Amino acid sequence: MRLTTVNAIYSGLARTYDRELRDDMRYTAYLKVPQLVISALGRPSASILDLGCGTGLSSLLFFEKGCQVTGIDGTGAMVRRARKLPYDKVVQQDLESPWRVKDHSFDAVVMVGVMEYIIHPAILFRRVHSKLVDGGLFGLTVPQKSKWYTDSKLKSYRRNEIVPVIFKAGFNIEFSETALGFEDAGEKVLYWNYLLRKTSPP
Repeated sequence: MRLTTVNAIYSGLARTYDRELRDDMRYTAYLKVPQLVISALGRPSASILDLGCGTGLSSLLFFEKGCQVTGIDGTGAMVRRARKLPYDKVVQQDLESPWRVKDHSFDAVVMVGVMEYIIHPAILFRRVHSKLVDGGLFGLTVPQKSKWYTDSKLKSYRRNEIVPVIFKAGFNIEFSETALGFEDAGEKVLYWNYLLRKTSPP
């Protein structure tokens, strides 16, 4: 999905985004995926890149653990809110463009509630690989194929579509689970929560 469309969706949501997702839509991935990463890291402090950081929900647990967190998001209204949190840096840019952060500089990357907007997932996975240290972790949500996403003109995946992309980009799957992404008008929309580890070159 083009950045202009994503901006149109999220600019108006920035003020109420956190409350609506947590309270109205039963959104929990912003906690579950960082918990997976923190447990696998096994140490209190690490360097984290949060892709599509939004208002900062998916970085809250990392801040609590004393991690150094860099955020990237394309929506100005979201970035302005995120910059009120203790990020090392928040970069405003399109995730489909080369990221303005150093290669091999992060212990982990997280991307929560973003894959549905990514036009070229294979390129994104390779880019994540390049930003991670050897053995680094990638925690993310992947939307499960459903009519809800199709009707919303968003991307979603079957497992046999996304797993080859993961392996080809040079990651192993450490953990995956089916989880409730959120509820919309009573309809349950499902994610996979993935924890990946950088292994071979892509």
